Order: sequence, then structure tokens, then C-alpha cells
Amino acid sequence: VEQLEQARALGIATRPVIVGPYSFARLAKGAGPPAGALGRLVPAYRERLAAMASAGAAEVQLDEPCLVLDPPPSDLAAAAEALGRLADGAAVAVCVTTYF
Repeated sequence: VEQLEQARALGIATRPVIVGPYSFARLAKGAGPPAGALGRLVPAYRERLAAMASAGAAEVQLDEPCLVLDPPPSDLAAAAEALGRLADGAAVAVCVTTYF
């Protein structure tokens, strides 16, 4: 958020990019199955999105590289629900990006 505020003060429009909740959960050690961890992550991500909106972000990009690793259907459903909950009513536009 500090870097976003600095950019705004300089007149530079930015789009913050952070790792998405599914990829974070999948790569985190000790978090358990990603589908279970997502419910605990959504509130923290909502706080981050709100903080970035307060700092002047109009859009935040969530990178989700793990979505292309052929996750089980239960993980895809949990990821879709979590991303939907984040985007629904967010103070900023949410752009979800995968790779390849």
C-alpha cells in the first residue's frame, strides 16, 4: 500500500498485482488442502483489496498460476467461489490472471 500511495503522489497510475488466494493456499506449507484454506483467506484478501482501494487503486490483479496445474474439480469450485466472493462488492475491480 505504501508503494501505491507513493506512485499516486507522483501521478503514476498503477495496478497492484498480488498472488491470488488459490495459488497462495496451494503453495503454502502447512495450510492443508487449498479448498479448506480458502475460506480463511478470503477475509484477509478483502482487507487487502479495501486497503489498496483506499490508497487509490482502481483495479487489483490477482495472479493465479496454480489454476492451470490441472487441479481437482473440488479445488476449482472452491477457487471460483472464493474469487467470486472477493470480486462481489469489492471496492476495486478485480482482474484474475493465469498463465499459458
